[in-house]
Amino acid sequence: LFRSDAEGIPTGEFRKVRSTYSYDEENNKVTLVGNEVLPDGSEKFMYNQTLTTDENGQIGVDSQILEFEGVDDYGKHFTQTFNQEGDILESISYQPIRNADGDLTDDFEMIRTTYSYDKVNGQATLTSNKVLESGAEEFLYEQVMTLGADQRIGEDSVTISFRGIDEN
Repeated sequence: LFRSDAEGIPTGEFRKVRSTYSYDEENNKVTLVGNEVLPDGSEKFMYNQTLTTDENGQIGVDSQILEFEGVDDYGKHFTQTFNQEGDILESISYQPIRNADGDLTDDFEMIRTTYSYDKVNGQATLTSNKVLESGAEEFLYEQVMTLGADQRIGEDSVTISFRGIDEN
């Protein structure tokens, strides 16, 4: 794979990635695990994704991502869960905490966002909660968005309503 700088521009350097595939033929799924192979031969986790397979157990153009786990720019793990149609249902990520002056701290909070869809009216509702150490959740915001022509949340989606907690 090409290495990229902070703006996503390829640097001309490559990194070696080992991908392993585990097939679950009974459930028509495949799990791919990608690890960067470091110069000393050890491996560093990059991603884990589960996809649907076709009736022959192969990855094809109609395969959908069911789950994706990766590492963000801060080195924190995140997960995204999708349904069989490819709609995102849940994401769990870590966001940096800002101090009273608005500057980033070295601390992070876990955020769980759930997605529900009203395809008849072309809308999606996103609900985000902070996950506390106890496992309980604290409401952050709810956002209703339009779906694009492909019935997905995308660049052409527009926020219809937003309700959230003012942290100031």
